[in-house]
Amino acid sequence: MVRKTGEQGIALEYKNSKLPDNDINKWSHPDKTIPFFPDQFYRDMIVAIGVFAVIYFLAVYYGAAIGPMYRPLALHFAPESDWYFLANEELLKYFPGHGLIIFPTFIIPTIGFLILFAIPFIDNKGSERSPLKRPAATILGILFLLLLVYLTLIGGQPKAPAAV
Repeated sequence: MVRKTGEQGIALEYKNSKLPDNDINKWSHPDKTIPFFPDQFYRDMIVAIGVFAVIYFLAVYYGAAIGPMYRPLALHFAPESDWYFLANEELLKYFPGHGLIIFPTFIIPTIGFLILFAIPFIDNKGSERSPLKRPAATILGILFLLLLVYLTLIGGQPKAPAAV
């Protein structure tokens, strides 16, 4: 978008900046634009190098907690999934048996993401962006997030260690 329309500057850089704010032609033609290369490209590179430097500093000086080491001779071991798999792991508990495993692993997540993908088409109000004026999309999105958070919290509760 920056390459197509140019960088949109402050109001003083526009030809029609003396027009009133409610005039639709006020912001139509900028006086000057900044080219993408080299100006915008270098700005993006400076930000990217800065973010990389911060991540590198945090990784080198603070590191990441790996967690307890695996002990193959332990008699009681309760494997735990990472937090982003807890909702899927919790869904597996509601469909026991090998024949039903396709529902929590494939069908239910696919239906959920298809509903999320369809939200903009279900509640299409044109240019309206306010969540309060698009109740169907807002309610579906909130319900999906609440279900995901609930399943993650339930799946994250401590489990009894497995007996060998």
